[in-house]
Amino acid sequence: MRKQPTISPAMHSKVHPTNRGETRIIIIVLAAFVVGLVCGAYWYYRQANRPTPQAPPAEAQRLSETTQAILQRLDSPVEIRFYAPSASGDPSDAMAAFAARVQQLLSEYQRVGGDKIRLTQSDPATSAPAKAAAGVDGLLPLADKNGEVFYLGVAISQRGRKETMAQLSPDWEAALESDLSRAIARVSASPATPMASALQVSAAPVAVDPALNEELLRTIPDLESRSFEDAAKVLRESSLAEFTAAVREMQNNVLEMQKQLAAARGNKSEADQQAAMKQLQQVQNEGTKKLGEITAQLQIRLRALERLKGVDPSAPK
Repeated sequence: MRKQPTISPAMHSKVHPTNRGETRIIIIVLAAFVVGLVCGAYWYYRQANRPTPQAPPAEAQRLSETTQAILQRLDSPVEIRFYAPSASGDPSDAMAAFAARVQQLLSEYQRVGGDKIRLTQSDPATSAPAKAAAGVDGLLPLADKNGEVFYLGVAISQRGRKETMAQLSPDWEAALESDLSRAIARVSASPATPMASALQVSAAPVAVDPALNEELLRTIPDLESRSFEDAAKVLRESSLAEFTAAVREMQNNVLEMQKQLAAARGNKSEADQQAAMKQLQQVQNEGTKKLGEITAQLQIRLRALERLKGVDPSAPK
């Protein structure tokens, strides 16, 4: 057997001169790859732990120069009472968004007016004191698409003068600032100044009964889409049915008392006759009173309906 020659390390380097260069290239590539992994991991860590940038706050609605001038001229605080659904309320989404914009606008009035604007907010639908205050201020209720009653309006007052925007509507949002500013100017104008005469300060709003207005909205759920005449017809028909039932009840009671009076006369008891006569008169009086109350209540409901529908009672029918 032929013996293989032995290759020494020196001879090995001579035999494979390119191996070391290839090794160095591989090491460099691996090192670059590892460095890349480390840098990538570090970058990912920094990005993952970087605070999430917060969206810039919505820019407050800038008041017009006219409004700012009115607020700067105030010599004493003006109270603005904002009646709107609370967070727990459930008006339609569109109305909820509108109410939020109104609140933002009023907050800007308060910011610009400083201590001359006193803004409060309450929800008459969830607070009995707020509902009573809304009635005194002349606020009128609204109903959402589900028939739930809520309030959205503003009362503005200073030194005994008051103006009320009884029902705010998105349809008039473009004119809301000018309406608010004119109301502030009217309640704050001194009677001795020409400005007061030019503005013709209006009379204080008439207090309303919130319970009665809410009753009308529940009696006629689609009141907003009905004409005044159509809604009034519903109220008259309801009162007529109530009146007819009261008349029938009165007749039955009178008939019963007449039978008792006849029996007392048959027994020839003077005391029984007087007692039966007294009861008969009482039944007649109570029945007549009830019929009068039904008639009067119809008129009250019709007046409330006029306010809810914005009908001028002095206008020719």
